[in-house]
Amino acid sequence: MPELQPWPLPSTGGGAPTGPAGGVLGGTYPNPAFAADMATQAELEAFFAFANAITANAKAASYTLTAGDAAIPVSIDFTAATAQTLTVPTNAAVAFPVGTVIEVARLGAGTVTIAGAGVTLRAAGGVLTLRAQYSTASLRKLAADEWLVTGDLG
Repeated sequence: MPELQPWPLPSTGGGAPTGPAGGVLGGTYPNPAFAADMATQAELEAFFAFANAITANAKAASYTLTAGDAAIPVSIDFTAATAQTLTVPTNAAVAFPVGTVIEVARLGAGTVTIAGAGVTLRAAGGVLTLRAQYSTASLRKLAADEWLVTGDLG
């Protein structure tokens, strides 16, 4: 993933309008920094398109999360017809930042279960299996060894 750089602020502009409320306003218009602002808009659109693209990581076998899965955002897509397990490692093994979100998708016919030794996985009703083919779930890291699992579980 490319390193994000500080956002440059335009150094020139038209400034705030001057004059009495409800009267004729003065100031420099149009804003001379308009072209630079439009380039900034294009850069923002490119950034948001990049940030909102989900990186798919297809798996045909059971899988343990790695540091590379902390991409923003990532989907672990299970494609096999046999039962699979997604294992969440301890913080000592892989120190995901708190707030990391990982999506899991059951694209194949095989059941997908989320597990972890030494990790607390919190889910409504304690269910950690994706309910059916094409079900999805999200894992969000709450603390060092604590994750919240939400989605189509059953």
